[in-house]
Amino acid sequence: YHYTVLPLDRLIVGVDSLSHTDPSPILDAYQKLGMNITTWKNDSFWKNGREPWAKKKFTITNTTSYDDLRRRKRHRQNVFYEACLQKLHDENRTWTMMIDADEYLAFNYYDDSEQKSTENNTRSQLLDQSSPVTMADVVSQWDIDPKLPCVTFARYLFVSTDTQDDDGKDLPQQLLGHPDFNAAL
Repeated sequence: YHYTVLPLDRLIVGVDSLSHTDPSPILDAYQKLGMNITTWKNDSFWKNGREPWAKKKFTITNTTSYDDLRRRKRHRQNVFYEACLQKLHDENRTWTMMIDADEYLAFNYYDDSEQKSTENNTRSQLLDQSSPVTMADVVSQWDIDPKLPCVTFARYLFVSTDTQDDDGKDLPQQLLGHPDFNAAL
């Protein structure tokens, strides 16, 4: 999706050290199309923090608290972001997007049933464009101060409203078999 829409030509993937799957077969297909992909495995980008859970050699046991696991995950993510941004900076990249695998940057086309805005925003700009081909085409035509370090896009969450099956059973509990599924979230 992002390969076509942005167009995405550079990708850095940080494979979770606890993952049981290897993304290489999928990534290899995109590399054959000319995409520049770097895969970091085994937390090769890791930087130790001060807390025990922020150390690379930290051992997760059945007594490790949920809070420590959450803090470790966030530390790992922040360290990855820092290393990734540094790598892209060193490559003189000028357009960077940090996104999880389950997130998408999408065009926000104007819906004729909505009231038109007079503000200079995405929808009104897209109306004036002659069918942008990629997100890069759209963004390049925006009046953005080049000194700004970031451009923020709205985040939308799309979920199904049907959370129960025909028998009235909660689907996440039924699918995961976890009696306290909602509490675990």
